[in-house]
Formats: sequence, structure tokens, C-alpha cells
Amino acid sequence: MKHIAGNMRSRWEAAWAPMLQTIGALGADDLLAEVMIRDEAHSVMQAINRQVTHYAYHVGQIVHAARGLSGDSWTTLSIPRGQSETFDVSKDGTPYLADTDGSTES
Repeated sequence: MKHIAGNMRSRWEAAWAPMLQTIGALGADDLLAEVMIRDEAHSVMQAINRQVTHYAYHVGQIVHAARGLSGDSWTTLSIPRGQSETFDVSKDGTPYLADTDGSTES
């Protein structure tokens, strides 16, 4: 199973490399340039957002399939159910304080 995981990881990284290299080479002015996608004008920033959103959809599909295939052995990729309070912090990292009525305030 390790070989399959290693092969999958190398293929995953190889697939992301061209996009990351291209984005890394862009300057601030490039982000405002227009590109055409399906005969529609988009700023480069809009095109990047569109593509990353598309990738996120496919990542969700992969996670959904993996979760179904793993059954009871699934380990959550984010905050486990019922443990949100442990990770509930403001943008600056300050924990929210729970009121006595159960609501949260910062």
C-alpha cells in the first residue's frame, strides 16, 4: 500500500508543479491582465480563482471517495465532530469566550 501512496503523491505533486510555477512567476501587473476562458474575458486573478475552485471540487471528490472506501478506519482531515470549541478562535488567534448561555463572544 505504501508504494501506491508514494506513487499517488508524486503524481499529485507533478500535476500541481506547473500551476504553482506559473503563479510564482506572475508579477502584480500580470494579475490584472485579461485572459479568455470559453470566450469570456477574465482577469488573471479571476482565472486563478476559477481554477483553484475547480481543483478544490476535485479534491472534495477524492476525499469523499477515500472516506467511503476507508469505512470505520477514516481519520478526519480537519476538526473532528464535536470538537469545534477547541479550535474556535478569532482571526488573530485569540480564543472566543463561551457565555453562560452557550453563545460565543470575542
